Amino acid sequence: MVLVFWFFFAFLSVWSYGQKDLSAHEASEARLRERITAAYEHFLKGRFNEFIEMRTARERRMMFESEEEKQKGLKEWKMYLDKEKPTFELTSVEIQGKRATVMMRGSILQADGSRSMSTIFDLWVYESGDWFLDTAHRTGPEAFPKE
Repeated sequence: MVLVFWFFFAFLSVWSYGQKDLSAHEASEARLRERITAAYEHFLKGRFNEFIEMRTARERRMMFESEEEKQKGLKEWKMYLDKEKPTFELTSVEIQGKRATVMMRGSILQADGSRSMSTIFDLWVYESGDWFLDTAHRTGPEAFPKE
């Protein structure tokens, strides 16, 4: 009888070892592109809590020191969306292991009605089974050496 239980638990151990965690996603470019699109859609539609959840765990912990600071930050984001009507377009993705550099073209509305274009580079990190935005490393082209 003991031998039967041992074989049963051994089988379960081997079987469960071979099963994938269904909550985890592959670190693929397709999945990263889905996450990028979702993050910017959340932001542009004012779904700031969902946007915050797409950031790395470290960033989510450090983003706001208090609920008051969070409410102030969310209000500033809303004013930014209302006034400058930003747009974002994904232009390239470069994955290196569990990190990816993403280039976005963005624009904001100017006071004269024209749009000011810029290039934004984001770092995305694969952690806890999915891709997360790490805006602590966000930068524009001014941070790169001139050719």
